[in-house]
Amino acid sequence: MIDIENVVVSNIITATRTQYASTYPGLKVYSTTPRQPESFPCVVLEMVGNASVRQTYTFDDHQEHHADVTFQLDVFCNNGDDDKQTAKTIFDFIDRQMQDMGFMRIMASPTPNIDRTIYRITGRYTGRPDAGITTTVNGTNVITFSVFR
Repeated sequence: MIDIENVVVSNIITATRTQYASTYPGLKVYSTTPRQPESFPCVVLEMVGNASVRQTYTFDDHQEHHADVTFQLDVFCNNGDDDKQTAKTIFDFIDRQMQDMGFMRIMASPTPNIDRTIYRITGRYTGRPDAGITTTVNGTNVITFSVFR
């Protein structure tokens, strides 16, 4: 399995902390949904899909050369009157980071939350990374994506 989750989540954690350290000092980024977030706003970025690409899989030696991966992004806010705007601001920033890494957003929508005091926006991203190929550019891990989709 081509597992790039740690690279993607690490890149998002670093960029988000750098961007919002003073504005939202309690902002946390998780790779799975916590039972109870430590603070808000809260971001969850998780790889929710990973499938081998049949066209580039070599069956004789069982080598996976590409995978179609899907990530889900959830931004939760309960700051009061500006919940929606805060969530959208953080979402837009992370959306740009995901696109800069080579992902394509396939969905973005508000998601009803069980606790109505919390505003939630959800996005899904897809990409087709090459097997095991990452490079470092200016201290950031860069994923190499195949040119076909």
